[in-house]
Amino acid sequence: GFGAFFALVAYGKVDISNKELERKISFAVQALPFTPKTPEYLIHQSFEAQRNIKSMYIDTSIALSGSIETGIPGLGNSFDLVIQGPIDLHDKENPKTQINIKMTPELDADLAVVNDKLFFKINNIPAVLKGFAAGAGFSLDPFMAKWIFYDLKSLESDARDTLNEDKGVRDEERLEKIKTAILNSDAINKIVVTETSLDGNPVYQMSLEMTSEEYMKFVNDVARAVDPAAYSNQLVTETEVSQSFENLKITAYLDKDTMNTVKSIISFRVYTSNLGVPSQVLGTSTIQYFPNVYTAAVDPKDEYMDVAVVVNGSRFNEEFDIQEPEGAIPFETIIEQYTQQMMQKYQQDMNTDLGDDVSGFGEIDDKKLEKLETPLLDEEDTGISEF
Repeated sequence: GFGAFFALVAYGKVDISNKELERKISFAVQALPFTPKTPEYLIHQSFEAQRNIKSMYIDTSIALSGSIETGIPGLGNSFDLVIQGPIDLHDKENPKTQINIKMTPELDADLAVVNDKLFFKINNIPAVLKGFAAGAGFSLDPFMAKWIFYDLKSLESDARDTLNEDKGVRDEERLEKIKTAILNSDAINKIVVTETSLDGNPVYQMSLEMTSEEYMKFVNDVARAVDPAAYSNQLVTETEVSQSFENLKITAYLDKDTMNTVKSIISFRVYTSNLGVPSQVLGTSTIQYFPNVYTAAVDPKDEYMDVAVVVNGSRFNEEFDIQEPEGAIPFETIIEQYTQQMMQKYQQDMNTDLGDDVSGFGEIDDKKLEKLETPLLDEEDTGISEF
């Protein structure tokens, strides 16, 4: 009967030569309880669920480990970053967020965006960085554990209002183009769907493994479909970039009831010799500007970093009380404080080198220095409300 026919169409067993109609039938059939779900259906549903998300709590971790140094003092050949906090998109014109960022146990900072202002607070930094600053004559202590803010507001104008009015429409159109491009891509056929549980909750697991060539083809196909003009201006070919990484694995978990993406895992290996990244080989520094051009001592696969990114989403559409931190200091005041310290250091150095006779060598006027002096607020830092 018709039910069997629609089922055959839904799972690609019958071709009716109308891709859009096939997809509508497929999604309608798979929306029924207990019917098997295809990658196309799950991706479509996850995009629809994304449109309805007004707020969420994110827990993101990034880890790097490899055969080369990260280039960050004190971290060696490994790097860990954790980002946690709520995001509120109820008002798309005034998004809010407040997150904590940890990079190694010694680096800890808070960041918030509220009312078109960027707030940040450095809670702790590695001793080595404090040492570098002290060696340059600059103390970080007065700025530690204090909220600092920078105004992000655009200049109000009719032109700006026009752009803001059209932005929502453009974002929706772009999202729809991305979804359609993904559904039409070859990569969709490589996705494996299974039903499992995550933290005791039933989920759909979508797993995808791709070669670097397959991934670059997928990215370029999507880019071409979304914005052909921008894609035509690309300067890097698929072959050049595909030589820079491998072992790409992507896993996504969708809540079976809401279709929200509750967890995503991405891992891959990147070869830094193919990315134009400076490398230390036998005591010499080399920079590779062209693919397949290496020093005689370097095998391009000897210099690599393994990368893993995990994004957890929870508390979807909850109300978060995100307020401006009290007692925040304007960023301009920090610049004045920094300038003051540098000028004092300069004057001390001049006095040390030349004694009291510094006439003609830029001695600082004490009255000008007083004008720059804007003491940091001493009020107790209340921070952001906890959840």
